[in-house]
Amino acid sequence: TLDAGVTKARKSTELVERIAQSAKEQAESLTQLTLGMEQISEVVQTNASTAEKSSDSAQELRLQAGELKESVQRFRLRK
Repeated sequence: TLDAGVTKARKSTELVERIAQSAKEQAESLTQLTLGMEQISEVVQTNASTAEKSSDSAQELRLQAGELKESVQRFRLRK
């Protein structure tokens, strides 16, 4: 009876160790996942900032093109 109890205790210990190892691996995976998500967030923020700057630059170019068009329209070519 004692041998059977010891055998079951060893099996239980092995199972607990496997569970602990799996939990450790899952925690490491979650850490990597969290880091990846943070990197994605940084890239998205950078892209949003770049898009905003590009939009501002496009608007400025549009305004300058309009001003240039008005300036050029003042000139007349002689025939």
